[in-house]
Amino acid sequence: VRRADGAGSPRCLRVAVGTPEENDAFLAALKEILADKG
Repeated sequence: VRRADGAGSPRCLRVAVGTPEENDAFLAALKEILADKG
């Protein structure tokens, strides 16, 4: 996980995940976290 504001995207993160399965797991967890934030 890295900040992406240097690429012209303020308040954004850049995430690199290995396999498609790991990517799916990350996205599912992120969606759950964001849903809890409202």
